[in-house]
Amino acid sequence: MNITTVQLQAFRGILSKEDKANIALHTEKSVRTVEAVLQGDRQNDDIEQLVLIAVKQNIARYYNIVADVEAKNTLKVTTLEYTKYRESAAWTNDMYYNRYIDIYLQLAHYNCKDEDELWSTIWNNYKDIIQKAYYCVDLFCRLLGFESATATRFYNKKIVELQ
Repeated sequence: MNITTVQLQAFRGILSKEDKANIALHTEKSVRTVEAVLQGDRQNDDIEQLVLIAVKQNIARYYNIVADVEAKNTLKVTTLEYTKYRESAAWTNDMYYNRYIDIYLQLAHYNCKDEDELWSTIWNNYKDIIQKAYYCVDLFCRLLGFESATATRFYNKKIVELQ
């Protein structure tokens, strides 16, 4: 594989002893060989492929943990703040705007019966958008037809419940 020594050494910090032992088990090599590959002293495509898979799994797990923590530590938003942000140019220039549009398009075809079902869907599948209050509130406005004041109150109520 095309993995540099620097990249392998960076991956080394993400892998646990269990990960290394599992890679050794699956490749029928020793843990020392796996460690040598991670340090860049040896090359082994099989080990490198399994390292990449294990790193991806760990990063996904860590990302979910971070998203959970961020979602639980989100600040409340006011209707006035939401309206100002929605009308500003920052709305579409925000780096999360594309993520918001992706989530909106995915949920537009999903018929939510009520706000609790939509919240549950967002919480289970799109936790990263919860920390972006304006986008989360807008999802409730657009998908359920809520007024901004109602959506803001519901969002703030859910944020308080998380804390």
